Amino acid sequence: MAVREKDGWSQERVQLEMLLEQVSFEQKWLIKEGFEYVINRLHRSEEFLGPLGAVQSKLWSSAVHDGVVGGYAHCEAGVALEEVELYDPEAEKEFKKTVYELEHVKYPYVEALSQCTNRALDELKALEPMGMEDEVDAAGD
Repeated sequence: MAVREKDGWSQERVQLEMLLEQVSFEQKWLIKEGFEYVINRLHRSEEFLGPLGAVQSKLWSSAVHDGVVGGYAHCEAGVALEEVELYDPEAEKEFKKTVYELEHVKYPYVEALSQCTNRALDELKALEPMGMEDEVDAAGD
């Protein structure tokens, strides 16, 4: 009976060690890659892209309206396009560059977290940049 009990404990120990190894692997993945993965998925989600697209659309509509009004006034006054202060032939290229930068933004906090795969949760929380909690509170107001 004692041998069977010992074998049972040995098997249970092996199973627990395997589970612990799996949990450790998953923790490392979550910290090293998971945070960035989640943020990238959020940035590509309809919940983020929908409102962002609406803002861009309304901004574009407003800018077009202002441009038509201003262009009409300048045309009536006989002002050449190149003489208009807001004329910028590079604007579209700069816009596309800015969109690319937004799509590929890196978050220093997430990068710092991803380097700490063997740290306890309290240590990870301590990495939070100063003022981040205040920013979150202000965004909720």
